[in-house]
Amino acid sequence: MHEELSSLGNIELLGDRYRAILPAVESDGAISIVDSLGPAGSGAPRYVHEREDETVVVLTGECASWTEGETIVKGTGESVLCPSRSGEKPLRVGPSCS
Repeated sequence: MHEELSSLGNIELLGDRYRAILPAVESDGAISIVDSLGPAGSGAPRYVHEREDETVVVLTGECASWTEGETIVKGTGESVLCPSRSGEKPLRVGPSCS
């Protein structure tokens, strides 16, 4: 998890806002829950989690995720699992979404 997010609870990064609901430090690194909000077209650059799986739950809007060579688009109320070492890249594709 981004170091600033674990210590401060809220950060803004590349036009998106992130809020730690459950920082990893509170579960001894077992899990973290992060809420993010951003406009269409925003999202983190492609990255790889070496140890952690990531589950993206779309609360509003749409989110495209590229994982294991496949593009998956999910809408409100849906989720997608990005396994560790898969090189995922979630990207918001609808209007403002979280």
